[in-house]
Amino acid sequence: MCDFENGFILCSCDEKNKKPELESDKNEYVWELKILKKRIPARGITDFPGSNIGKGLKSEWVLLNLMNRNCFDFDYQPSNGDNLIIYNPQSHKSPFGKPAYLSFIYRNGEWAEDFYNEISELTKLMNKGKVKTTQKNV
Repeated sequence: MCDFENGFILCSCDEKNKKPELESDKNEYVWELKILKKRIPARGITDFPGSNIGKGLKSEWVLLNLMNRNCFDFDYQPSNGDNLIIYNPQSHKSPFGKPAYLSFIYRNGEWAEDFYNEISELTKLMNKGKVKTTQKNV
């Protein structure tokens, strides 16, 4: 059973070996790295990030790891405005149709719990992958 309480890595997994969307594991967590492209004047309701999306993925724990080590499996230096989102695509959806998620934005040299409002802040996907446990199977 996959549990991230003992550590995790943000894997940029090989797209050639990706399972079709319909076959995705209910316990699979994914991440997306986005950057703000444009702010537009708009009003509306959006989903807010949570603080615990299960399997040990709590905002405090993820933030602690982001601040203390390189969690990515590829060469990456965060830039001001980078937005990391972690979620389980199969998790309970909100009334707006989105799964529960964690969100962090890199500003002034550190990660912080924050999010871009998808209604008034347009983002561009930079990279994505799976959240993998660093726990050894026993």
